[in-house]
Amino acid sequence: MAKRFTAIILCFSIVLSCGLAARAGGNRLALDVTGFEPAPFGNGFFKGRFADQKWDARSMPVQFTIDNDNDPIPNPNGPPIISLATAKATVQKAMDSWNAVPTSFSNIQLTSERHSPIGGAGFDMVNEIAFQNIPELPIVGASFPVYLANDQYLNDGDDIDEDGDSDVSATITVAADIDHDGDIEFPAGFYKAGTILDADVYINTVDWTFSANDGDVVSPGSFDLQALAAHELGHSQGLGHSMDDQISDTDGSAATMFPFPSIDQRSLSSDDQAWISYTYPEGSASSGPAALQGGDVAFNEAYGFIKGEVRHGWQNEPLLGGCVYAINKQTGERVVSGFSGLNTQFYTNLNRAYVLEESFLDGHYVLPVPKGDYIIGIEPVDDRPVSSGIIDELTVFGAALGQNDFNEQFFDTNNSAALPSDAKSIHVNAGQTVDHIDITTAQNVNVSNYGELGNYLIANHAIFAQRIPGSQIAAANGGQDILIQAAAFHTAPAFDRSIVPIFAEAILTRGVVNPNLTANIDLNNPLDRISRFVGQDDDFAPFYFHNPKELGIKVKAGIATGEIHDLFILLKVGDGPFPGPSGFPPVIGIDDNPQPLLNSYISFDNGQTFFPIIYNYRASLWMSIPK
Repeated sequence: MAKRFTAIILCFSIVLSCGLAARAGGNRLALDVTGFEPAPFGNGFFKGRFADQKWDARSMPVQFTIDNDNDPIPNPNGPPIISLATAKATVQKAMDSWNAVPTSFSNIQLTSERHSPIGGAGFDMVNEIAFQNIPELPIVGASFPVYLANDQYLNDGDDIDEDGDSDVSATITVAADIDHDGDIEFPAGFYKAGTILDADVYINTVDWTFSANDGDVVSPGSFDLQALAAHELGHSQGLGHSMDDQISDTDGSAATMFPFPSIDQRSLSSDDQAWISYTYPEGSASSGPAALQGGDVAFNEAYGFIKGEVRHGWQNEPLLGGCVYAINKQTGERVVSGFSGLNTQFYTNLNRAYVLEESFLDGHYVLPVPKGDYIIGIEPVDDRPVSSGIIDELTVFGAALGQNDFNEQFFDTNNSAALPSDAKSIHVNAGQTVDHIDITTAQNVNVSNYGELGNYLIANHAIFAQRIPGSQIAAANGGQDILIQAAAFHTAPAFDRSIVPIFAEAILTRGVVNPNLTANIDLNNPLDRISRFVGQDDDFAPFYFHNPKELGIKVKAGIATGEIHDLFILLKVGDGPFPGPSGFPPVIGIDDNPQPLLNSYISFDNGQTFFPIIYNYRASLWMSIPK
């Protein structure tokens, strides 16, 4: 039976404008309906697939103009702080960060300025950067590339934007403004679906203050212009959003293409560099922009590929929109991430409605990685740290199909690794493809006694404790054997972006609730414990247990004999000092349910007494069915 659902995005025609979408890798998705093959059920639907959004090499360098209607740049929160000249220089710095990647032939330049046309920037074959007051746009910045929705020839004299002026010329081999009217003409020839024709960047001045100096970004309404421009210009080159907001256990900086720009995102991460190089691989042609020049490094001499397929363990079908990532085994740094579903097909109509069938689903992924040794992990796109709707259609598809209900895990030959140290190491040489790194998600049975995120709890010298009722553990998997794999806590830094949230300890132990509603929790004989527990930035951080199988057997037996009444999972806040400008300790998420379940407790006397709190910690016990 076909699985069907609808997702309205934007508009559809011979060209298409899109503000969502990232490739099942790091590229924005382009809708490709080449051939216009009708769906068997008709109704104006055609068979489609996704291609990468990107500029054709004949468009290099991609030329941008900046809106000069506002000088200085408006500041709704006070007096203006940056001039148009400063804004132009800052935008070019952001462009240069992309241009400087030696393994990519991408080249974007700010070449002119103009008064914004009536109605603002739009599809006019001019790539415009516009500072505009746009109340209806509830975000600080946006990029709207317009691209071809099918393979086609652009013929001499074609008027693509229908303004009465030719946009295609047979007399040129490189895109240029040959008639000196301000817009760009394309060389005549064949172009693939996904080819970008026009890309406009909007910087929204309705509520936000923009700065070009480090010290000026001081309030929640302030944004670093260079970081924001670098992010939006990444979209303008065809890159989508990244899930990478914490590089390692010691580095809390995010990829430039993480959806919420901050000042640390001025510099491109390894993820940003990998995907811009994958999209525009240096040395991939013998002539033109992709040919090697001084200072260039051939993509295939620096990068290899890890490829594979992801399947959903419970549904036993290809998994769409799972976030697959590679961690450098030597450094522990997260190098690159992408999304599964490379070859997904669908039926679509002129309104961007989608119909999926079982045979159309696909779980393949690809990761471009520098030479090295890697462990491969996968996590769901489940609203933390990013929602499925912010990434791309594939993550939206996966969420609609109920496929983002798995726990984070790592690749090994048995698809059962819990501890990262148990994951299989993958060695990749430059120019090499390591294929069949396939992952089937575990069949998880979690205990998660909380609701949606309501707020965060911050407390010095505290221990947060979440009760896991023994009755729920005993009933898991129908009372059969279970692997008790991890405790997961929704953590975050208090106020400081780019700071890794560190807790003094994470503990798994046993305990009991007293008649007066306090809890006795055994801290002297823990079932598992780790010092210096590394949290995640607004995401669930797993505390992986060392022996899930043996632990499952021991706990089940203890519950059966009455030796174990309940389990408790705990986070202990350190004594400080804490890193970051604020100096505050890390926080734990609490839900929005004011009805206490008597599962969440706090201690301020080093564990001598645990009192219940009104709300529920967002903390889970992760279990799975043995293979």
